[in-house]
Amino acid sequence: MTFDGLFTKWMTDEVSKEIIGGRISKIHQPLPYEIQLTIRSNRKNYLLLLCAHPMMARFQFITEKGDNPEIAPNFCMILRKYLEGAIIQDFTQVGADRIIHLDVDTRDELGDEAKWRLTLEMMGKHSNVFLVDRRSQQIIDCLKRIPLSQNTYRTLQPGATYQLPPHQTKLNPFEMTLFELDARLNREVSKETLAKIINEPCTRNEYL
Repeated sequence: MTFDGLFTKWMTDEVSKEIIGGRISKIHQPLPYEIQLTIRSNRKNYLLLLCAHPMMARFQFITEKGDNPEIAPNFCMILRKYLEGAIIQDFTQVGADRIIHLDVDTRDELGDEAKWRLTLEMMGKHSNVFLVDRRSQQIIDCLKRIPLSQNTYRTLQPGATYQLPPHQTKLNPFEMTLFELDARLNREVSKETLAKIINEPCTRNEYL
């Protein structure tokens, strides 16, 4: 199923109930666009897939692990270094967009508290996965590195400041009351009906 904003919201709510408070025990990258996280939570093991495939970007629980390459990709090694053993603090959607944040707390090599964020952007051919320092918003690494010469809006490279994709001027239905949403939908339906009346020959009774 295509991950639009509404389906992403439903999936985020379902996944978050199971993994918040859990510990990331293993990380694998069996395919170039796929990250698999083994999460121990509520005395169960969950296998969470984060996929940045250009045609099938998604996140979901899976039951079978993929075959891993003999040598783990660099991005996978970075994720293991920073995230293995980390405790999941939150799993959220950005507004009504196809973007999710997985926030974790852990300790760095010196024993100091560290706060990381794993972000999945499900944007077709622009889909990507980022590891970000939550405090500084600095990108530690990303699945697809893209220089500024190929993306004039933001740099997708280690060391750059993470920015969300260009914001679209869309309403967020999850921030509206039922009354506001109903009024908005009725207004849009009225516009569509009016346009149909103007553009199509019809009898008056069709719209009464």
